[in-house]
Formats: sequence, structure tokens, C-alpha cells
Amino acid sequence: MSGKRKKFYPPKEACENARAALALRKTLPKSRRGGLEPEEAERQGILSGVVMARELAESEGHPIKDWRPYLRSLKRFRGVAYRAMDQGKGPENSKAILVFFMWGGDAMIEAVEKHIAAE
Repeated sequence: MSGKRKKFYPPKEACENARAALALRKTLPKSRRGGLEPEEAERQGILSGVVMARELAESEGHPIKDWRPYLRSLKRFRGVAYRAMDQGKGPENSKAILVFFMWGGDAMIEAVEKHIAAE
């Protein structure tokens, strides 16, 4: 391998998950929204989940800059999101589920893992 990284193109399903979750997030009261607003994340010195979700939602057909934060974040939220789903909750009443889908959900995890294996 030449050392040059292959570009990562997120799957359509992950982009759709992000768009739907961001649209739902807009309808929820601030207390029930998942993900930090860009300004709050900047104050805390971390990457904003909302910025990541917007990048994914708008990326269809184009590569995203870095898949690493998505994979780390998704794996961190997957267990919490699944437990909430097992309790019958949906993204409208679970921040963990909402954030999991904002970052592409299982479709994004699977695509990133395939990308890593192919590199």
C-alpha cells in the first residue's frame, strides 16, 4: 500500500439516519435534544456531535474528512441506545438513541469497519 489513505464515503442509509435525526432534534425542546451545540462543544474543547451529524447528513456522494470520531462516538453510544430501544423508547424520548442515529447508526459502524478492513 502506498501510505495514502482511501477516502471514506458514508453509505446512503447513514446519511439518511443523520438527516432524519437532525430534523427530529429541531422539533424537540432543548432539554430533550441530544448532542452538544457547536458553541457549547467549543467551550468544552471537544468536537460537536451536531457538527458531525450535519457533516454526515450533507455528505451524500462525497467523502467525509475523518471517520474516526464517528466510530468512537457510535461505539460509545450503541450500548446505551440499544438498552433504551429494548425498553421501548425511540429517538424522540431518548437522547442516546437520537445521537446514535445522528451519527449514522449501525449503517455507519458497518461501513467504517469495512473501510478499515479494506485499508
